[in-house]
Amino acid sequence: RPDYLLTNSETTRRRIKKFYRRDATVIHPPVETNINVEKSYAKYNYKYFLAIGRLAAYKNFDLLVEAFNLIECKLIVVGAGKEFNKLKKMAGPNVKFVGRVSKNDKFEIIKNCQGLIFPVQDEDFGIVPVEAMALGKPVLAHKSGGAQETVVENKTGMFFSELNVEALISAIKDFESKIERNQFNAEEIKQHAKKFDKETFKLKL
Repeated sequence: RPDYLLTNSETTRRRIKKFYRRDATVIHPPVETNINVEKSYAKYNYKYFLAIGRLAAYKNFDLLVEAFNLIECKLIVVGAGKEFNKLKKMAGPNVKFVGRVSKNDKFEIIKNCQGLIFPVQDEDFGIVPVEAMALGKPVLAHKSGGAQETVVENKTGMFFSELNVEALISAIKDFESKIERNQFNAEEIKQHAKKFDKETFKLKL
C-alpha cells in the first residue's frame, strides 16, 4: 500500500523489486565525511590493517582472523558482538581486538591504518568503508552488496570475490603491495567519499 518506496542502495532496490515487485528510489545513507580527528592515536604506532563492525557470524570476521593468522601483517579489529570471545581465542599475536571505542578514537584508528578490510558479503550499504575513505584510506572489500556502489576498484580500493582463506590472503598481499607502491591517492579517495556526505542525503531526501 505505500505510495513511494525509498531504499539505501541498489542492492536493496533489487531485493524490493524481487520480493515486493515494486520500484524504489535509492538514497544512500548519510555519512559524516568532514571528519576532524582531535589527536594522533599513538597507542598503535606500527603498521596495521583495520576491520570495524559488529562481531556477528555472517560478517566473516572469522575468515579474516584465519587469514591474518597465516601472514605477518598486523590487524586491529574494532567492535563488539556475540563472536567477540570466539574470535579473540582464534586470533594469533598479530591480531588485536579492542572492543567498542568512542567515535573520535575510531576515526583516529582509521586515520593511522594502512587500509580497511571489509569482508562482509551482501551488506545492504556499508557505512564503515565510506568513513575510511573519508579519511583517505583505501578499502579491500568483498565484491558484493553496497560496497560495489561505494568502492571504486584500483582508485579507492580493491575487491576480492572468493570467500576462502587462500583467496583472502592473496588479496591482502596484493592490497598491501599497492599501498606500499602509493597506488592509492588519499585526496582522490577523500573526494570520492564526499558523494555520500550527509548534506547530499538531505538534498536528495
